[in-house]
Amino acid sequence: MPARLTAYLPECAAERFVLSGDGPHPIGRADGCAVQLAHASVSRRHATLAFAGDNWILADAGSKNGSFIDGVASDGLPRRGGAWLRFGDVACELEIIDDATLARTRLESGQRRDAATALTLALAREPARVGLLEATLDAIIDLAGAERGMLLLPGKDGFTPQAWRGFAAGTDAAKFAGSTTALAQALRTRRPVVAHDLSLESALAGQASVVSAGLRALACLPLVLGEDVLGLAYVDSRRPGAAITRIDLELLEAFAERATLWLAARRNQAALAPGAAALPPGGGAA
Repeated sequence: MPARLTAYLPECAAERFVLSGDGPHPIGRADGCAVQLAHASVSRRHATLAFAGDNWILADAGSKNGSFIDGVASDGLPRRGGAWLRFGDVACELEIIDDATLARTRLESGQRRDAATALTLALAREPARVGLLEATLDAIIDLAGAERGMLLLPGKDGFTPQAWRGFAAGTDAAKFAGSTTALAQALRTRRPVVAHDLSLESALAGQASVVSAGLRALACLPLVLGEDVLGLAYVDSRRPGAAITRIDLELLEAFAERATLWLAARRNQAALAPGAAALPPGGGAA
């Protein structure tokens, strides 16, 4: 029976692997591992996963930092159903799936890519169309598999939300209502910030904005053109098990590049318009 292994690498996008009943499947940092985990705490040949009978069996391969099943050191005994695994400092979720679930996952992934492609073309053709700001945010939330999000644009008081989804009615749009630490990090480094299970992220776990909102996963993408940050796309989720994978992040970054060019064109049009003023808010609480 196939299984899906989602690896939550610290401060990185998650990696997702689909494992067939054939095996064994080596796990480690080395090239050629079926589950390759690029983290210093993981040995080159760390462990193996194999399907035998009706069970998946995890066996440590003499790793330096150990392999664990639901917090207990791996003993090579068979385990039924899913489990939480850990290799060094990398937590992984093992889910047993059937062929129908695997096919449905691939179909949904394709649909998300098609929707992003369609909106990308719309951004290129109609940069001034009303509603594209909100549609852009909706696409980013969907691509990330998140629950809610905001698009923040620069103004006289710094970056403030111009479109938002998933926040309670009455949210103050002038106040950022997510992880301010992630926002600051994305602005400082001009690189995406991705986090999963924020209780394990040392830089974010104790932040008041994270604790008060009960956040479990987030992504913040700076929209950069040359030396300028034209905006920030922020999404997060409060549900357990939320994952933003490396493939999701690649799609998000590609889409963010087009959104950045669209924002630049929109800003230039506003600057050239008679009596031009700051861009008006384009969203509302959903």
